[in-house]
Amino acid sequence: MKPTQSVLLIALVGEGALYILSLPWLLHSGWDPVCAASGAMVAAGTVAALLLFGLSFRWIEALLSHEKPSAYRRLYKEVLLPLASSLSGREIFLIAFLSGTAEEILFRGAIPWYLTSLGFGTLLAHGVSNFAFASVHFIGSFREFGRLIPMYFCVGCLLSWLALSFDSLMPAMICHGLVNFLSLSLLKIRSQSS
Repeated sequence: MKPTQSVLLIALVGEGALYILSLPWLLHSGWDPVCAASGAMVAAGTVAALLLFGLSFRWIEALLSHEKPSAYRRLYKEVLLPLASSLSGREIFLIAFLSGTAEEILFRGAIPWYLTSLGFGTLLAHGVSNFAFASVHFIGSFREFGRLIPMYFCVGCLLSWLALSFDSLMPAMICHGLVNFLSLSLLKIRSQSS
């Protein structure tokens, strides 16, 4: 199996599992993604994605310019660049779409809904879910990259804010998917120039 096929298989299985875990919430909520987006939601998700991508791009540049080795530098060179270099534009789009929708349905929809049904307050439910969101990105590599969890937690908080502000997952999905698409695309371009 080619590396690209492995990445796509992992994305399909992993994000598919998130959809399955979210089924009770999807069935209970009656959420209709086709009718869920307004122009304001699309604009908010897009603007948030561009701001988040711009900030992360500047932060990455700063981290990579330091001589001192860092967890992010290792993640970038050992995981992200090799991953992106093997992907086509279609595959990047598919991964960004799947992660942007499945992760938002689970971490900004199903988990907070379940926790609030147990008596958690809305903010605490989203905080717990955002910690889970941040942690799941580093399963199997906590020792090497676990210090990046606070950054991912903050991203989760932004995505929760979008979902709560519009009472819809759509702006968070747009933001998440677009950030992933732009990030993987930039990594692909960088991998070709290095």
